[in-house]
Amino acid sequence: KLDKVIKRILSLAKVKAALPILSNFHISVQENEMFLTAGNLEIWGVGRVECESKDKFKFCVDAQKLAAIVSNSYDALKFAYDDKTHKLVITYGHSTHRLSTEIEEDFPQPAEIEDPKTVKIPDIAKIFKRSMHVVDKDQLRRSMFGVFIGDKSIRATDGFRAIVNHVETGVEAGLENGIFVPKETANIIAGLTEPDIEFVYNKYDMKIVAGDITYHSKLIDDNPPNIEGVIPKE
Repeated sequence: KLDKVIKRILSLAKVKAALPILSNFHISVQENEMFLTAGNLEIWGVGRVECESKDKFKFCVDAQKLAAIVSNSYDALKFAYDDKTHKLVITYGHSTHRLSTEIEEDFPQPAEIEDPKTVKIPDIAKIFKRSMHVVDKDQLRRSMFGVFIGDKSIRATDGFRAIVNHVETGVEAGLENGIFVPKETANIIAGLTEPDIEFVYNKYDMKIVAGDITYHSKLIDDNPPNIEGVIPKE
C-alpha cells in the first residue's frame, strides 16, 4: 500500500524543486495512520496509509531515496525517527537504511479551502482523458491552458480545435462559478481510476478526493476558453 501511494504522488516532488524542501515527502504519523505529502506550490498530493504506531511524529525526507527503499523492500517496513538527531532508520528483513531528514515546519502545506462547494461528476476521469489532446501547450495562453468545468459542459480548446462534453456537473451556473483546472492537474484527473471522485472547490483552489489520495490544486484565475471561434458555423 505504501509503495502504491508513493508512486502516485512521487512526480510532484521535483528533484530540482524551486524550494529545496519540496524535493522531500512531508510525513506525518498519528493514530495508526501515516500521511505523505508531496507538492510543487501549484499542486499537492496527500496519501494516507494505515500503520501501527504508538507515537506521533512529523518529518521531511528525500522523496526519491524513500521511494527507492520502499520499492525494493520485500517485508513489512519499520520506521524509527529520532527527533533530536533528525535521523530516520528504516528496517525490513535483514536490511537497514539510515536517512537524514529536514525540519517539517519548513514544508509548505496546501491552503484550506474557504467557503467550499462540493460536487461529484460521473465518469470525470474519462471526460478529462478525451479532452486533454486539445489543451494548449503554451502556459502563457492561460485561458487555453486547462479544462473548464461549467454547469452543463466540460470544455477545452487550443484555439484551433475544441471539445465540448455535455454533462450536468452540479456546478452552479455562470462562468464565474466554473472550475478552471490547469493542465497538470487535469492530467492527474484524467489518470484517476477510482469510481467515486469528489471535488471540493472555491474560486481559487480545489481539492480532489480519490480514495486514499487527495490532491490540492490552485485553479486558473482567468476567463474560460472561448470556443465560439473554433466551432464551424453553418
